[in-house]
Amino acid sequence: MRKLPKIQPGTAWEIKDTDSIITKHLSEVYPVAFAKVMCNRGLYEVSAVEDFLHCALSDLPQHKTEEQSLCNAAERVLSAIRNGEKIVVYGDYDVDGVTSTALVTEVIRNLGGDVDYFIPNRLTDGYGLSSKRIGEMADRGVRVVITVDCGINAMEEVELLKSRGVDVIITDHHEPKFDPQADLFTASGLKSFVLPNAFSIINPKIESCSGASSEAGYFDLAGVGVAFMLCWCIVKKAGQKKLKKAAGVRLQEYLDLVALGTIADVVPLYGQNRIFVKYGLAALKNTVRPGLRKLIEKTRSFDCDVKDVTFSLAPRLNAPGRVTDASTAVELMLTKDAVQGEVLVNELEDANRDRQRIEKETFRKAQAAFEKTLPPEFAGLPKIPGGLPSVMPNSPNVIVVAGENWNPGVIGIVASRMVERYGIPAVIIAMQGNVGKGSCRSCGSFHMFDALRRCGDLLENYGGHRIAAGLSVKRDKIDEFRSKLDSLAKEARECEAQKTSLEVDALVTLEDLDEELINLIGMCEPYGAGNPEPMFAVKGVYLADEPQIIKGKHLKFMVVQNGVYREVFAYNWKERLYELESLPQFDMVVYPYMNDYRNSNSIELQLVDIRPCEEMTKK
Repeated sequence: MRKLPKIQPGTAWEIKDTDSIITKHLSEVYPVAFAKVMCNRGLYEVSAVEDFLHCALSDLPQHKTEEQSLCNAAERVLSAIRNGEKIVVYGDYDVDGVTSTALVTEVIRNLGGDVDYFIPNRLTDGYGLSSKRIGEMADRGVRVVITVDCGINAMEEVELLKSRGVDVIITDHHEPKFDPQADLFTASGLKSFVLPNAFSIINPKIESCSGASSEAGYFDLAGVGVAFMLCWCIVKKAGQKKLKKAAGVRLQEYLDLVALGTIADVVPLYGQNRIFVKYGLAALKNTVRPGLRKLIEKTRSFDCDVKDVTFSLAPRLNAPGRVTDASTAVELMLTKDAVQGEVLVNELEDANRDRQRIEKETFRKAQAAFEKTLPPEFAGLPKIPGGLPSVMPNSPNVIVVAGENWNPGVIGIVASRMVERYGIPAVIIAMQGNVGKGSCRSCGSFHMFDALRRCGDLLENYGGHRIAAGLSVKRDKIDEFRSKLDSLAKEARECEAQKTSLEVDALVTLEDLDEELINLIGMCEPYGAGNPEPMFAVKGVYLADEPQIIKGKHLKFMVVQNGVYREVFAYNWKERLYELESLPQFDMVVYPYMNDYRNSNSIELQLVDIRPCEEMTKK
């Protein structure tokens, strides 16, 4: 059963308005309903649809390994391997960061390099390159530092390393800062980035903005995807140079790590990311890594699908970096010993329980701090469609709350929960003395990183993406920051109203929801950000039998339309049983799939929403 959006009763449905000419063109090959799904995914030619459905590892852009930044970086790494120079992989403490770290470290080790890794401690080192830590590395004779999932804005730290004779290779996917004086050129697509003076920089945000890359999905690579591109180039050049150990390095065996980091970082699953995840999940299911195998067994995530990674594996791999030491997660992926793997899994479980306890307490405090600023009648509201602005006149446009000694490791999750509850962007700040570290989460069309850039004069530091970002801010600047960020969020809200509707791919009949359509939909997996499960609206159906209550909370029933019957499963729908039974005829939104329980192979529809028969709005 899929975890589909939980829809509040009364939410509007919007059927996407697909281009009739494109749909007609695609429907010459595919069913009309599927043609509309593909059109909604931005696939307008049969060849593009075929590439999407049948994507292969060979579709990865092999020519990328010839780009100068990658070639320079790969040559420097191979030189360090040949000369026995010390290399350090400097990572980040989230899943994207630890998988990137494990990937690059293991590839270089397998090529014979003298390599170690370092993951900063969130509480004592903070995010990114630490001047203290890199100084210690230089003292130990490190000659090459490879950053993964960080480093793009570490101007001072890179200069320090360079002054100590250390070459820095940056692999990152975060937004680079650019010179404010270049704002006049932004409209024409030109940007003047302010970049570290590194030996080589590999970041798709730079290359894509400069027009150097047009591959689908390259701009949206996770950090681990960028790290994989570097490893690909290193291994390729190692083979060309007849490095003896290169023949034993098969990059396909590392795709389990790439899938974990890509899914966990919630990047759009199209283009290269789709390839990484599709083949990476297959590699994960058959992983030879003892630590990951033990984690899969412990969490019973045997399907190894996007849901398993999102809700079981990723939270545990994230937990050590939030409350203790992220190196535990790296070692879990690197260990060759099953006994050590089991020990490390247990450490992850302990860290995850601590994370859950701390997160719950911090969320309660953040909620209380925010609701103190609201009129009493709006405090304690449940989650509502449209968020707080839909029920409160002059609602805040953002949440910015700070607390003393909150654990910086959980404030990102707390910010996400605040967004989910109140429907507006959130910044949660953990104060330590006069400076606070903040985690930011956005929603709707609000570009969080761009907003932080426009508030840059009030911040000590910042970085991140459109949806998620981080910052540091002095205590006496928080009120002014809150006011300015609120104004920016208000501008964004006025430009584009917050989306509160359920997007539907197509209006269909029950007869349209047949095995051919479902087989094609199955080929669209894996689903995730940028590639959601297709949703179909069916109008004017009748209950064909009395709904059954399954396991005390789910519903199962048969519907009929024009003599065609389909079975429907309604996950966690017992609370709406009376509403369902009270409707003599209704419209519904469903996700169709093949139910293969006990080899039945029957068509089943998973219910998303219902409503009385009426005209549906067009988007």
